[in-house]
Amino acid sequence: MKHKIGMALLCLIFSLLMLLFYLSKITNTSHQSISTTVLVSSRHRNLIIIKPNTTLDEASTDPTSVTTQPARASFMNPNDILESGFIEYSLGVSPLSDMKLVGHRVPEKILIPVDISDIYFSVKTASIYPDRLNTVMLTWAQTVSIEQISIITDATTNWTDAFSSRGYSISAATQCGLGHSVQSLCCKSGVEYDRFYKSIESGKKYNWFCHIDDDQYYNVWKLKRMLIKYDPNKPWYIGKSHHGPTPLSFYLRQNFPEAKGNNYKFNTGNVYCLSKQMMKETEKYLRGGNFDKSCSKTTRIDDVTISIIIVGVLGHKQTEEKQMWSHLELLDQLPKEESMKMISFGYGHLEGAYHGRWNTSLNLPNPRFSYNADPTRFLSYHCMVYPKLKWCQ
Repeated sequence: MKHKIGMALLCLIFSLLMLLFYLSKITNTSHQSISTTVLVSSRHRNLIIIKPNTTLDEASTDPTSVTTQPARASFMNPNDILESGFIEYSLGVSPLSDMKLVGHRVPEKILIPVDISDIYFSVKTASIYPDRLNTVMLTWAQTVSIEQISIITDATTNWTDAFSSRGYSISAATQCGLGHSVQSLCCKSGVEYDRFYKSIESGKKYNWFCHIDDDQYYNVWKLKRMLIKYDPNKPWYIGKSHHGPTPLSFYLRQNFPEAKGNNYKFNTGNVYCLSKQMMKETEKYLRGGNFDKSCSKTTRIDDVTISIIIVGVLGHKQTEEKQMWSHLELLDQLPKEESMKMISFGYGHLEGAYHGRWNTSLNLPNPRFSYNADPTRFLSYHCMVYPKLKWCQ
């Protein structure tokens, strides 16, 4: 009996050592001294947690330095993982795995061991820019579950029909018309808000409404890391501000007397997040066509109007996160070492021209693809964060 127990114990220790050896090979960190390391075994879906200041080589000879836990996102703190010095992720089958997007690349689902299910992602796009949506669906959208993404466009296309047939929530707000007018932008934003409120009424539980334009990239890991600093039960309006205050004209004051004050700084509309408490307080201004009416009163586009509602009417403050990108900033001025710290970024286009210059694209260290192959820099950035993707090889 003792002999059998001894053999079983030896087999268990040997299996653990082999697993650690396997992980050390795929991570190439076997000789690097690191802080508390959290690895995720894609084969076993377990967390393998190594004691602080223990290398993988040391851990392989000291089984007491290693513990394992099931990889359940609900108990994982993004700060603990992101500060650990190493993040392992696993790949799954994307609902779009039979489609080829952006240079015949096939989307791969990225399974990250952090709970982001409390974030509602609202993407605003336009039918004249199918390549933008394709790039989003190939890159950062693969880190988010289908149920969390809502896509608003102005007309259906073959591409939106294809995404919709694979389970993605896409709404064609044909009543908003085409173009980039104040009326069109505000109308589509109103549809975004309506869909969020309807989702909540259906029983979904979201702490955050996060809007993003189709020409932006979200680093979902960093977004979650930022959001956990804030209590969603308080009214938060988080984004990257316009460079200076926008005067509230006399005409606007006459038509929108609820607004107080004379000058407003606003978070630019390419990317921002509102807490669930803020969404509750703004509901009567945003829902059921009321946002369109508010825009008509302010005569301003959607991002300025929502700022006037939140800051001017409700009296809340704007919260600025430096690592969320404003489309008025020049990306080529951002140092390379800062580029990988961004929560979101975009790329240059006509509407984003500022001070007579294009915004160009993110300045990455050693990009995987040439500028001609990857003018948005979304592909190269995505491969730097998730290098195991097949199309990154």
